[in-house]
Amino acid sequence: MRAWEWGALLVILTVAGFLRLQQPGVVEYRRDEANLSRLALEMARGESVPLLGIGSSIGVPNPPFSVWVFALPYALFGNDPVRVTQFVAVLGLLAVLLLFLFARRWWGPATAVVAALLFATNPWAVIWSRKIWAQDVIPFFVLLTLGVGVLGFLEKRRWAQALFLPLLSVTGQIYYATFVLVPAAAYLVWAGRKHLGRPFWIGVGVTVLSVVPFAVGAAKAWGELPAGVAEAHLEERAAEHEAALSADVLLRLRDTWGGSGARDFVGGEVGERVLDSAPDGEGVFLAVGVLALLACAWVVVWACRRGAAPLDRMIALWVIVTPLVYAVTWTTVWIHYMIPALPAGFLALGILVGRLRARPALALGMLVLIGLSGLHVWSQTSMLGFVGRYTTPGGFGVPLGMRMAVRDEVLARVPRRAVVVAEGDDVIEDSEAAIWDVLLSGAKDVSIVPYTLRLMPAGQHIVLDVPLGCDGAATFKMRAVHGIAGPPRYVETCYQVRTQSPSEHPQQGLTVTDTSTFACGARVTAFRWDEATDTLELRWHVEGPHEGLFFVECRLLDATGRERARLEGRLPRGRHWRSGDLLGCIAMLPREQLPGGPAIDPRTIEIRLFRRLKRTGLEEHHGVGLKDDPSKTEVVLEIP
Repeated sequence: MRAWEWGALLVILTVAGFLRLQQPGVVEYRRDEANLSRLALEMARGESVPLLGIGSSIGVPNPPFSVWVFALPYALFGNDPVRVTQFVAVLGLLAVLLLFLFARRWWGPATAVVAALLFATNPWAVIWSRKIWAQDVIPFFVLLTLGVGVLGFLEKRRWAQALFLPLLSVTGQIYYATFVLVPAAAYLVWAGRKHLGRPFWIGVGVTVLSVVPFAVGAAKAWGELPAGVAEAHLEERAAEHEAALSADVLLRLRDTWGGSGARDFVGGEVGERVLDSAPDGEGVFLAVGVLALLACAWVVVWACRRGAAPLDRMIALWVIVTPLVYAVTWTTVWIHYMIPALPAGFLALGILVGRLRARPALALGMLVLIGLSGLHVWSQTSMLGFVGRYTTPGGFGVPLGMRMAVRDEVLARVPRRAVVVAEGDDVIEDSEAAIWDVLLSGAKDVSIVPYTLRLMPAGQHIVLDVPLGCDGAATFKMRAVHGIAGPPRYVETCYQVRTQSPSEHPQQGLTVTDTSTFACGARVTAFRWDEATDTLELRWHVEGPHEGLFFVECRLLDATGRERARLEGRLPRGRHWRSGDLLGCIAMLPREQLPGGPAIDPRTIEIRLFRRLKRTGLEEHHGVGLKDDPSKTEVVLEIP
């Protein structure tokens, strides 16, 4: 390469690295990122080798390669999601380098500079390089796969023929949407069919072996589903999307290649209002997106002419398959489905600019490109600066860096037991529960309970409120943006980390009782019935841990023994129980469901306990008998 090309490449990589690696703590970390991290951590620690990934937006599990890719940085850095996110950013930076090398080799330096600079600064390309998400590593693998394919089948490199199909298999198993590459890949093999050698067939065998783990995992998961569940799910998905032609995919591609709409991830209309310090380039971004669509159309038309080069036809297949596949509404067209085609649009623009013969036109195009890149850098830096200071409910949310500060505070207090109080306690489905289950996996003993329940350990322990009030020690504050109409309102919100002793557990107003113990070791020790609010509070002394979920059924009886109401509640998950813990269960009875009218006046409460287990894909419900007499399933409380 000439000196100016090296200089251009250095500038492009510097800008790309700055945008992807700046403010490393200001990244998203939610349920999907946590679930993917959990599986990758388990693999990195040698605890398991997953045969399936996390669930996908189409309702089926992803293949395991998405987990295996992230197991590498977790093995290198431990449970440090900030560094793992930087690993993703480095792959994004390498993707920019691959696009530059790919474009320069076959179309020249002008095409390479245009395509790589657009890729380096595009807002969506940057966003999709800054979190622990399987989709975020796809541009690197797409460019690596297609580049190897061109070397193998158009330039007859045997080592590349051996690697091509295994790389294609890995790319497809990281993210389902990469199936749009199959036509381009098939064309490359067909174009080089006369030069296929033994390395290619060795690659075929390796490819078949690479699919075996996913096939085994999928077959096992499918076999564990109850009869008819899978078919019903597929029918439901089909009913949600009536087949019709739609131009939504063209709009998504326009936004993706132009960079428009990227502010939406900050928080929709709130994001538009709070980023006044950033330049508003949406009109320019839309124009670039439209130009990219036109460039792709030109590439397709150019490839259809007689005598077109095989490489031109491969690029045309790369850019045309995505809009063709999603032109029919068989699924919701999310913008991240465009990621496999992301580099293709920039390459098409680069090819178009590179064919400009007049030097003034080429120079003008480069100046416009530099101005556009500067606008992207300014806008994105301002955006990251904002979401790093303020929470945006319904948008970007709490950045990972703040969560890491909270985690460090909790881990600094180990080996005490930690109790996380969050909105939910399902570590797969509930976002905060999933996040803290992974971030605090290095702690000795962590329990997660929802706001509506209580878990009170027997000894001194740490409590993390996610989030509650800002009083007390060790609070971590951010300013939360609320409201759209009128001027923005800012209110303080925070996580709170505090140390609590058993003596601080409130006992006022509870009636102490001594009942028989259930077989699982749970025993009611106190209760309170509040007629004014129809609220029943139960305190339990438990032993544990136990498998499954425990549900409580309370029958409220009047003085004559007639049932006046029935309450169904639940306890914290059995896996969080420890011997000597106190559990709190509070429930409110809706008046419209009471058989005896507004006045209940219960005199006796019969309490039963049920355990729900999930085995081989089925939920099993079992009544829990008493420890001393398994034939009995209830304890009785007398209301004074």
